[in-house]
Amino acid sequence: MKATSIIPCLGYNEALNAIDWLCNAFGFEKHQVFAEENGVVSHAELVLGNCMIMVGTQDSGSPYSRLIKHPSAVGSFETQSPYIVLDESEVDALYEKAKKHGARMAIELKQESYGGKNFSCYDLEGHLWNFGSYDPWQVKKKNSKRMVSNDRFKEMALSLPEVEERPHFDRAAFKTRVIFATLHESSHTANIKFNEVDQSVFCEFEKGVFPVPNKWGQQGWTMFELDKVPEELVKDALETAYRETLNKKK
Repeated sequence: MKATSIIPCLGYNEALNAIDWLCNAFGFEKHQVFAEENGVVSHAELVLGNCMIMVGTQDSGSPYSRLIKHPSAVGSFETQSPYIVLDESEVDALYEKAKKHGARMAIELKQESYGGKNFSCYDLEGHLWNFGSYDPWQVKKKNSKRMVSNDRFKEMALSLPEVEERPHFDRAAFKTRVIFATLHESSHTANIKFNEVDQSVFCEFEKGVFPVPNKWGQQGWTMFELDKVPEELVKDALETAYRETLNKKK
C-alpha cells in the first residue's frame, strides 16, 4: 500500500516526552526529530506502518504553532482526530498496550455493525486517537462490482434481439417465443431459466444465485438476488438463457 499523503500535525507541551510515549504506547517509530537544546521540538516525523504524523512543541514560536490550540486550551475538545487502520489481528494487542501505558479510553474496543472493530483513546496530553480494522479502501474494492437495479435488468433483457416484456402475474416477464426470465421488482429478484448444466454452473458463482425453491427450480428456474450479484454475471445469465430459447426454436 502506498504511504499516505495526508499527514496529521499535532502540538504537544512536552513534545520530546510525547514522542517517546507515542512510540511506546502506540508503536510509532521516529523518522526524523529536530529538537533544540532547550527541548523545543521544531519538527518531528513519526511513522506507524504506512501512516505518518508530524509533531512539534505547541508553543515553539513558529507561525504555525500560533494557529493551533492544545486540547487543554479548548476544554479538552478536538475538532479533528486521526484514524489509523490496523490489521484485524493487531487491534486487540494495541488496545491493551495503549491502556498499559496510560491511554485513557474514550470509546472502548467494540465490533462495529459496518465491519471491523475499533477504539478511541486520549494520549498523555489529551489528543484524541482512533484505531480500528475497518478499512474504507478495502470496502470500496469489495463493493466495486456494480450490482443491478430493476431498470438495468429490464434494459439488459430488452437489449437482446426480439425480446418483449409482458406482465406475468406479479412479475415482468421477458420472452421471445417462450419466457426465459422474470423480474419481481418489489423483492429485487429475478428468475432466469437454464438447462440443468447451466443452472449448476451459475449457482456456483455467487451466494445470491440459487435454484427457485420449488418444482420450478427443478425445471431450471434460478433466482438471482440482484443486490448481491454483479452486473457482469446477470448479463451473462440472461444471454445464456436467451441462447437456450433460440436453440429450442430450432
